[in-house]
Amino acid sequence: MLYKMQSGILTSSDSGPDEYTIFQVQSNDIDCSTDFVDDVGATVTAVDNVHHDNVQAKFGTTSIYCDGTDDEITIPDNPAYAIGSAQAFTWEWWLYTNGTPANNTHCAGQGTATAATFAWFARFNTGGTLTIGTSNGTTQRLITCTTDLSSAWHHIALIHTGVELFLHIDGVEEGTSIAHTDAVNNVSDAFEFGGGNQSASHINAWFESMRLSNIDRYGGGVNFTAPSARF
Repeated sequence: MLYKMQSGILTSSDSGPDEYTIFQVQSNDIDCSTDFVDDVGATVTAVDNVHHDNVQAKFGTTSIYCDGTDDEITIPDNPAYAIGSAQAFTWEWWLYTNGTPANNTHCAGQGTATAATFAWFARFNTGGTLTIGTSNGTTQRLITCTTDLSSAWHHIALIHTGVELFLHIDGVEEGTSIAHTDAVNNVSDAFEFGGGNQSASHINAWFESMRLSNIDRYGGGVNFTAPSARF
């Protein structure tokens, strides 16, 4: 499959999911509702007690709350999730942790926790920092932020320009970028938010605006203003 390298700054002012959106899950629903919608059309499954919750709301009246005990949402694998060689992408969401997550608490991902079996990976370290990245099936491409993400809303964006991988927290680049053109490992597992990589650890946190796009939406390596509204 042939991919173009795409790069451009596309912000939350765009109306609805565009042609570059692979999945997009948001909140602003009725408090305690367990109905979740992918704006692109995939079936989203609620696991255990995950629900829309009005205790914390980044945009609107609710966010998606996971209590740290098996709660998560899953989005089934789709051929559209395959990110080929030199293909740009943006993997992003808003997160508010309920306290400081324990070391090795998984936040989101697709696949299991070895380089051969995961595609996408995000877990917390001691001190509230996040390690996030992808695998090409052999080599992990992981970046760790320096900001303590505990107990506040933060926008997390893993951005690939097609030739280099960047992590931005609240629009500001953190960690060390990684130059590569590798495809993302194509695994058949569901995407998970709330846990991830089929780990027993789950995060106690609120999520909002989880989106995967096959474009560099913010100009990787250039600081940007985080979205100020729902997509």
